[in-house]
Amino acid sequence: MRIVEINILRLDNFTCHFLTIFRKITWISTFTLVALMGCSKLLKGQCSGNLIFNENQDLDSFRVTQGNCQKFLGSITITGDFTAIDGLFEVFDTMLTLNIIKSHIDSFIMPAGNLVYSYAVKNNQNLKKVSFQNAEDHKAVLDGIFVEKNPQLTEIKLDVSSLFNFYVKTDTLLNVVIQRNAQIRHHATSGNISYSGAKFKLWYQYDLEVNDSLSSFTRVLDHFILDSIENIRIFNRKKFDCSGVEGIRQINALSFWNIDSLSLQGFEGSKQRINLLYIRDCPNIRDFVPMADTEAKSISLTRIPDLVTLNGLPVSKEMTGLFLVENGKLENIDRLNEVEAFVDDFIEFPNRVGFLDNPKISFCSYPAICDLVVNLGSPYVNISGNVMDCMDNESAKAACITSTADHGFELEKWVVVSDQNILFLKDDLKSAKMYDSSGKLVWYQNAPTNSYNLNLTSFNGGLYLMQLQDAEGAMQTIKWVIVW
Repeated sequence: MRIVEINILRLDNFTCHFLTIFRKITWISTFTLVALMGCSKLLKGQCSGNLIFNENQDLDSFRVTQGNCQKFLGSITITGDFTAIDGLFEVFDTMLTLNIIKSHIDSFIMPAGNLVYSYAVKNNQNLKKVSFQNAEDHKAVLDGIFVEKNPQLTEIKLDVSSLFNFYVKTDTLLNVVIQRNAQIRHHATSGNISYSGAKFKLWYQYDLEVNDSLSSFTRVLDHFILDSIENIRIFNRKKFDCSGVEGIRQINALSFWNIDSLSLQGFEGSKQRINLLYIRDCPNIRDFVPMADTEAKSISLTRIPDLVTLNGLPVSKEMTGLFLVENGKLENIDRLNEVEAFVDDFIEFPNRVGFLDNPKISFCSYPAICDLVVNLGSPYVNISGNVMDCMDNESAKAACITSTADHGFELEKWVVVSDQNILFLKDDLKSAKMYDSSGKLVWYQNAPTNSYNLNLTSFNGGLYLMQLQDAEGAMQTIKWVIVW
């Protein structure tokens, strides 16, 4: 007999009494807490621990020495030369987890009812077919099936009504035969996988790693109820096409990460609703024109190196979050004029708007942003690392105050241009500052007592921003393009 890492806990009246006393003086494990819940009765046949069976006689020996463990609240691993799978269910009525790892088994049929909580099937070199079958016509519920690194596995038959986790990674062509309509909470696959038979209702769709068979939403949704996916996450791919998205009524969260060629064309004409749109490290996107009819409540765009404009960005009139981070070429963000406000509960969640390290964004004084930066500021909005009047929170706030000041700012009161090279700055200025296009302060005058001239010939050609502030605090921003 070779049973490794065995820890059997028999539960009788004495044990329950002892554990009740022990509970008062120290912390006990989850399994022990489960045991205490049944102390009002004699819980015959319940055990917990970790069992490993390497060969068939291990099970025979266990049956003789520890045979009263029908309800096993622990993990059982079969490996090596063990093949007596049917015998497991003669000894155990139920078990929490069954691991089939590094075994010599070439096929098996496992019950898909409530007998086993979850399965892990990994590193079985001879395994070709797997079947999780429900012997009776009742609701079959599984917490999880995890299948990975079985090089000859070509077929999985699945007969469940509800499955919380279904994670499959394969290097072979694997057909999953769904034998009844079911619902699945978390679905993630990687490799060349096809589905046949009935359909799953999905909540969360993940792409584990590069999965060349998963080329579009059409491919994802072929064998699933199309309007039921709430969360989709696709990442680490060479190419992905959003065709098929029109079949999904609403997506709670849609994430694209590290995709060399991401096509948004499938969104064209689709009135899709998305609560959270997250796109990161997708180099080929230049705009969002195909998504013009889509709406998203919260948007995060990070490190999209070819992104130039937000034209078509699926903004909503009322939003909950907005992040633009490290987009080196992004300059035109006028689409944000479409945003009227952030929802009332916005202030309950800090760090919800951020324009960070976008070296070409020089203007961000849009109404909804101004409302945040002027009335709330940090930590609800974080503007930094951009340029000009979107350089940081303070510069954005100053530009916003200028554009919304009730008493106005009469530019001609202080600035007269005599020719193309000379600015005459008049009295009553509190301060005057000049920034270059990188946001660097290149000239500054504080509280001048008399009018003075600013000779523009001392500056190199390019775009400049001048900020003027009067004694009452009103500010005016002037942009100059100097061409020599």
